[in-house]
Amino acid sequence: MPRMLVRIAGATLLCAVSALAGTDLRLLEAVRRRDGKAVADLLATRPDINAAQPGGATALAWAAYLDETDIAEKLLAAGAKPNTADDYGETPLTLACANANARLVRELLAAGADAGAARWDGETALMIAAGAGSVDAVDLLIARGVNVNAAESRRGQTALMWAAAERHSEVVKTLIAHGADVRAVSKEGFTALVFAAVKNDQASAEALLAAGADPNYTLPAGPSVLIVAASYRSSGVATLLADH
Repeated sequence: MPRMLVRIAGATLLCAVSALAGTDLRLLEAVRRRDGKAVADLLATRPDINAAQPGGATALAWAAYLDETDIAEKLLAAGAKPNTADDYGETPLTLACANANARLVRELLAAGADAGAARWDGETALMIAAGAGSVDAVDLLIARGVNVNAAESRRGQTALMWAAAERHSEVVKTLIAHGADVRAVSKEGFTALVFAAVKNDQASAEALLAAGADPNYTLPAGPSVLIVAASYRSSGVATLLADH
């Protein structure tokens, strides 16, 4: 996650600036160090648990990003806000989804996290969880009523496309079962089946075709999905498409 890595590289400087501004970031720093004992000791002093470094990241966001579930649960129990977003729209929930951490996703949702949280470009928590391959996280978000067919604003891709692009066939099947549109098309003219063809994901292709995906779909640039599969040497999907 490049945006977060940039923040890591400059974290010491940012925290120094915050200290000069009077913001107490000792708790956040303890989380960054993965120091559970220091976190517990600081929580006992009732610090500003939602203090944010420049850019908006909080201690809870760092715990989610670092996949420190136990620390995140302690922060939530102490009153950390689950919906604080940084300058890029990242929330603890989107960060937990990126790590495919269904346990933390469940805890965040129970604490009031917005299941429809999205980054600045419209990438939703559901898309992120689908791309990370977590069926459990996807199920948790769908149970909260998120739009399965929402498309992000930059490329117009849906959660189903994200799952197919990363060869997560079980997520593909789960999304289809919950009403994902198998014929949805991205801004570049890709369907989920095209993504499966590129990655030679036969299991996803079979599920998509069974749900009504068009085996003869042609991209705006001209090639059919079968040609796409052949050009990427996706023999399994090419054979499946030829059979259809």
